[in-house]
Formats: sequence, structure tokens, C-alpha cells
Amino acid sequence: MRKKMTMKMVVAVGMSICLGSAFATPRDLYRMPVEKKLNDAAQWKADPGCKVERSPAIVAGNISTIELEVPIDKAKAGSSGMTIKNLNIQNATGFSFNVFNKRVGYIDVFVADKDGTAAQFYIMGLPSSEWKEYEVKLAEPAVIFRKGANGKLDGIDSVTFAITHQAGETMQDQFESLFFGQLKVAWTDAAIEKNRLVMKTQYDSLVTQAKPLVKQLTKELAGTNADDYRFAVANAALAIARDTLGWSKLDADWGVKNHDRVLQDAIDQAAWIISTCPKITQEVKTLKSQATDGKIQLRPVMQNLKVKNGNYYVGDKPVIITGMLNPWSYSGLRAQGFNGVALEQGIHKGFKKNMETRDQAAKDALGFLENCRKNNLAGDILATIHYLQDYMYKAKPDIDPSGFWKGHPFMPFNIESKGFRELVKTFLDQFVSAIGDNPSLASLDLINELWRRDYSDYKPEDYHAFLKKQHGDIARLNKCWGSDFKSFADVEHDPSSYGARYDMGLFTTDRVVRFLAWEKSVIRKHDKETPCYVKIHGGWIEVVGGNKESLNDVLDASGLDSYPETGDWKRSLAPGANRAINPEMLSDFWTQTMTIDYYNSIAPDKLVIDSENHIMPYTYKKVLGNHVYGMVWQGALHGRDATYLWIGSRRGIHPWVKMANDDFLLLAQPWVLHAASKAGIEQERLAENVVAFQNAPSEVALLFSGPELTKTYKAMFFQDVNVKFITDRMLKEGKLDKCKLLVIPGNAIVSEDALAKIGTFLKKGGKVFWSNNALERDHYGLAIPSEKLLKKYARSIKRPEGASLVKTLDKTLDWAGVERPIRSSGKYVELRTVTMNNGNKLLYMINFSKSTETVELKYSGKTVKTALDLITNQTVKLGNSITLEPGMVRLLHIGNDKN
Repeated sequence: MRKKMTMKMVVAVGMSICLGSAFATPRDLYRMPVEKKLNDAAQWKADPGCKVERSPAIVAGNISTIELEVPIDKAKAGSSGMTIKNLNIQNATGFSFNVFNKRVGYIDVFVADKDGTAAQFYIMGLPSSEWKEYEVKLAEPAVIFRKGANGKLDGIDSVTFAITHQAGETMQDQFESLFFGQLKVAWTDAAIEKNRLVMKTQYDSLVTQAKPLVKQLTKELAGTNADDYRFAVANAALAIARDTLGWSKLDADWGVKNHDRVLQDAIDQAAWIISTCPKITQEVKTLKSQATDGKIQLRPVMQNLKVKNGNYYVGDKPVIITGMLNPWSYSGLRAQGFNGVALEQGIHKGFKKNMETRDQAAKDALGFLENCRKNNLAGDILATIHYLQDYMYKAKPDIDPSGFWKGHPFMPFNIESKGFRELVKTFLDQFVSAIGDNPSLASLDLINELWRRDYSDYKPEDYHAFLKKQHGDIARLNKCWGSDFKSFADVEHDPSSYGARYDMGLFTTDRVVRFLAWEKSVIRKHDKETPCYVKIHGGWIEVVGGNKESLNDVLDASGLDSYPETGDWKRSLAPGANRAINPEMLSDFWTQTMTIDYYNSIAPDKLVIDSENHIMPYTYKKVLGNHVYGMVWQGALHGRDATYLWIGSRRGIHPWVKMANDDFLLLAQPWVLHAASKAGIEQERLAENVVAFQNAPSEVALLFSGPELTKTYKAMFFQDVNVKFITDRMLKEGKLDKCKLLVIPGNAIVSEDALAKIGTFLKKGGKVFWSNNALERDHYGLAIPSEKLLKKYARSIKRPEGASLVKTLDKTLDWAGVERPIRSSGKYVELRTVTMNNGNKLLYMINFSKSTETVELKYSGKTVKTALDLITNQTVKLGNSITLEPGMVRLLHIGNDKN
């Protein structure tokens, strides 16, 4: 656990610009309303006995999914389903839709136009185990039942989806659900062109309104210092608005000729300027009217960063980095309020095709760092070694003699290859000697998205040495493997043995760790201080060959590549696919918090760097600003010291980014930039308060083990208490001693030595929540004597009771005497409290509900009537309740400290 620090309060010198609710996200303001109607379950009328409703569990992009339930009755002729009327769609060639059902063989689709023509279409190809898109072409009906005035189907006024009861493809009599999503009209070319011209006119009108608003804000901010915290957020917003004017024009000019989706982006961008600039202008006026003491608090210089207590420092003050990968412009990035930037330089730039060395990577990196210095940005460099070229494999054939590793994109090499290490050393000697200890260099990423499979390219003697260290004697290994080896020298890997597979996984990580230790030793000859880390891809689950706890034995920082996604989006349309996203929550942040909490638990004295933060999903264009604001704040409060958003390249500027490419959408959503920039500037200003939460001790430890770990973590999350993870290794090291409560997830496993430490904890008066089927075996599947502890310390152990794990854990926390000074009734309100050495308290709250909530507050001591909101520098009334808008962050100081 990190040491409790004596912190002085850092109070804002001016009110903040734009609270969470002000991140206006234009949402379908100018889209054709008919498609919105088609995708609205409330617009469809169900036939008798059927039901139509919006399915909350499935989301198709930004369009809610419609669920049609049909009671299949084999005694009934005809078909049943749902109908939508009064569409009045002209100039269309048809429409498309996605449908999902695992049992029904086909669907009837009936379409009628405005003048009375009615036709039937057969949708074949079902059932399917995944979503499928189908197209209805008006010119190709299966049957025309009725002809209208002109005798042809040339529009869409009503649509019916139905299932035929007595069809053989309808498997049996039962209630059958079909899911429909992403209903889209296929317009004629003339209609598309006409619509684009209308949209371009709308864009031009919006820009005409936006330009004077930007000019007005520019005038209001004239003479202010962009690095003065009083006006930093406003100046950053102005830079974003100015850039958006130019960028949106690029989108509009291309979109009107090629793609209405890109044109819609331009409309949304212009609409954001109109909704945002007047508010900021007014707030700047208010700021300028307020009396000050004349002192200016400036943003820090982001060079010569040092690491203390697991945090970045500038002089004696901590600092949080909020940056971006691969920026369109260094000066532009800084102007938008960001203070860090990341770039990749690869080994392929270190060699010519004839294998002579070249210094291109070093030159490029020095240019990058000079741009960082000029624009006051901290720099992160990914010194990637995975860009191996064919001529390198030919020159050093032992890099991958079998060809196995070429299929592993980020580690395509034998890590013990002599030839490969020669290449890496030559590259690093040249590269790091040029950039080492550069004042702008904040961190070095050694491997991008580390992922390493077990493979047979190891030396037997290394394997045997590892096994001897792991087991001590051969008898222990034989017990764990179910084998009968005479000595370690006789051991061969046996994939049929559960224990052998476990050891091989550990051995692979050990090999990776030893390689990284070697790589870092090469770097340290030229650079004595820059923190080195590796990026581990998304999610919180341990990655093959990349056990985070082992990696941190040799690295200086913990690295991740996170996906804190909006609750409105789902990666797959198929019901139940991938992880479930709670539709009630604004953000699906579990990949972020679990990873950071884990890192902050196992290595509290080391940095946490998210060098590829996917703050929004690929292809998704309606990321809410308050989601981004909450995510950036939450990550820092949990322990993240630096984050670099994916990605600063922009269509229309960088030729390698195609205009219709949906991987480069960060700069196409100014509300996202504004939210991230605002949160980053605030964290930078209030970093001393942020690190107080990062370094806070915890009375609760959650065992990092078992298939119910995530379930248990989620049940603990909104309990208004700081929770740290504890691992088997940490248990053996005695790091449970300062806790009051150990929470053990269902089916968790530990070593017998760790179990003994739990026994010691219980003996000393500690409390344990012991889930079902937990601690019955070790990592080799061997039984361990947990029943003895359960019987001996029954009074100090709580077991699951009732259906609600959340309620059970709430009672358990009270039973264990865990301190929770302030409680919130908010179902999705994250609340944490830190008590300072002077008795004052820091409190933060983030509302992750999609709706505004007025939450009740309960106190273990005296009711707190008022507090100082450090973000806005305004006094906030507390008492028995507080109202929080979605994504709103409150960072409150409670006490009489005036410093």
C-alpha cells in the first residue's frame, strides 16, 4: 500500500468552464426523421397476441434494437408480427435491416406505398447464430397483391414484418422473439444528391452562426494567458472551436460530393460550436468581473519530470499527463489544452536493406522531443522492436527458424535468439544514446501490446532451472504434475498434465521478464532515469506471457491499452456476445478501473501509464462528452498518471487517413476533445488532491483470483469504500496486515502458503468474506486445508447469503467495522473519501447513471452542511442530499483548512 502522505490543499483560483452537463453532443438533429421513426419500437404496432418493445440489452450502433415477440400457434393460419404506417417515403429503392433469430426459417415482409400498391417479400437465409443484414428491393417483390394508381411499388408508406404460423420453417409452437436493428432506407441517387445539398445548406447556415460566436469568444479572451488556470479551459475550448471550423469545412466539402455520413459529421461539429461558445464566453465574462489578489497560477513546464512515490512531479508538485498519440500538430495539441504526446519509432528505421545501420529513428525521435520542448509537452516514445523486415529475418535466421512467430504481430521473434538480441542492442545503442535522459522524454514503451504464447524454442537447462526454483525438490513437482521424474534434468513438458501447463505458462512469463530485464539493461547504459514499461492490451484479464505482477519486478511503470466505452454502444449486435454492457450506466468503465486498481495495488510505488486510451469505440461517432469527462477524471483518481488518447491523426489533413475511415474519429468529435481537455487541465491543477486518492490506504482487500472476481469487484464498487486487490504473492509477503476485511471471490484459488497467511490474519482479528467453493485447491489443483480455517474462525468469517451479493457485501463491510464516513444512495454514484493528516477530508463523487440523480447522503459522524468544490472553486451545499448530472464529477474539500 502507498504511504499516507501529508497533503496541502490546492484550491482553484477561478471557477471552471463548462460543467459535465455542458458537453453538448449533437444527436440526430438534422438526420432524416423517417429512419429514426423506423428504429423506434414505439412506432410499431403489434398484431394481437404479439409484443413489440425496445430491447435494453442489445444496441446496434446508436440505434436501439426492436424486439418482436410472436406466439407461434400451429392451429392458426396466416402470419403475425408488427406494422409501421404513415412513413411517406418517396425516392427510395428499398430498405435494409438487421435481424437475429436462431430458430425461425424465414420472415414475411409486406410493403405498401402511398397510392395503394401492396407487395410481399420473402426474407430467406434464417435461422442464424449471429446478426444478418437483409435488403428489400422495391423493384423485386415476390408477390404484388394490390396495384395502386400507377400499378407499381414506388415508395414506402407501411411495412409489416411477420412470421407464418404453419410454415415448416417455424420450428414449433412457442413464444418466438426476433430482434430487428439498423433499419435504413436505400434512397435513389437523385434523392441522395438532393439530401446532401440540403445538408450542405444546413451546414453553411450553422457555420454562418458559428463564426461570430468564435470571434466573440476570441475577443473576450484577448489579453488572457492560455497557461493561466483561470482561463486555460476557455482558451483550450477556443482552440478546439477554431480548429473545428476548419476541419468541419474539409468534411463538408468532401461529404457533399461523396458521403452524407461525413457531411453529417460536419453538421454536428458546427452545431457543437453554436451550443458551446456562448456559454464559455459568458463564463469568461464572469471570471473577468471577479476580484483577484493579482497572483497568477500557471500551468507547469512539462520537461524534466521526476518520479516520486509512484507519481510524476514537476519540482515539488505532482502532475497528471493527459495527451494524445500521433498528433496532427504539436502546437495545436498544446493549444487545445493537452500536456502530453506519444509517438512510435521502430527498429525498421535502424537498418538499411543491406543491414547497414542508419540513424533515421534517432533523428525522428529527436525531432519529436524538440517539438515537445517547444510546445511544453511531455513525450512518450514507443521504441518498438516488432517491425522486423524480411531482410532482417534473412540476415538473422535464428530470429524465427520455424516461422511460428511471424504470426504474432507484436512479438514476432524468439526472445532468446542471439541474432535478434544483436539487432535490438544495435538499434537501442544508437537510438537511446541519442535521446537518453532528454528533458522532454517522460517514458519509454518497450513492447506494444505484449502477448506471448508458450512455445518449444526454450533451452531445456533454463526450463529445468525454473522448475527447480518453483518447486524446490522433484517430489514436489511430481505431486503437482502427477508424474514420476527422478530428477529435474529428466523433466520434459507434458501438455496432458494440468500442473505442467500451469508451470509452462509461468515459465513463458519468466522468459519474457528476463528478456525485458536484458533490454532495460541496454537502455540504462544510455538513459539512467526514464521510466520503462510495456503496454498490455485492453481488458483487465492477465495476458498470455504477460503476468503484470512479474513484469513489474523489472519495469519502472505499469502500462495498459484500455477501452473505457460508453454505455450506449455494444461491440457486437448478437445477444449475449462479448461482455454485457449495463444499459442503465453512462459508461462501461470496468476495463479501466480494474486494470488501474490492480496496478495500483501490486505496484503502488510505480507509475500507471495508459498509452493507448480508446476513450471511444471504433466507428462510433456519438460518444457523449460527459462520458469522456467522467472517464478521464475517474482514471486519474484511481491511479493513472498519464493517458494518451487514440488518436490525433485526422482525415483531410493526413493523406494516409481516408475520408470515410472510422478509426480516426477523435478529432471529428470536438465535444470529446473539449471534455478530455477540460478534465486534463483540472487534474493538472488539482494534482496534489488527485494523488491523495491514488495513494490512499484501504481497509478492504479483494483477492485477485477466481471466475467470480469481476462479479465481486462490481458488487463492491458502489459501496463508497476504497478497495485494493491482493494477490497470492502479496498474501505471502504479509501485505494483508493493515486491512480489516479480506473479500474472497467464489471459486478463488490460493497456494497453501497464502492460505496460512489468511489464517494468521484471522488469528489477529481480521475479518473474511468467504464466497462459495473458494480456497478449496491451489493452482495445481491440489486440495488445501481450508476447512480447518472455516471451522476454527467461524465467528470471523461471513458467507454469502440471499440473492444479492451487493447487499450481502454492504452488511459485511459494516460487520467488519470498515470506515465509510459518507454514504450515497446513488445506484451508480462512485464515492470515495480520504481523511487527511490534519483531519480534513477529501471527497469525490461521479454519477455514472444516464439520468440526473438526487442522491441521499448519510454520515457516520456529524452532518456536513457545506463543502468547497475544488473543480469550480464554489461552495456546495451538502446536508442530506446532492443532485448530480450524468458524468458530473465533484471533488470536494470538507474541513476548515484555508490553505
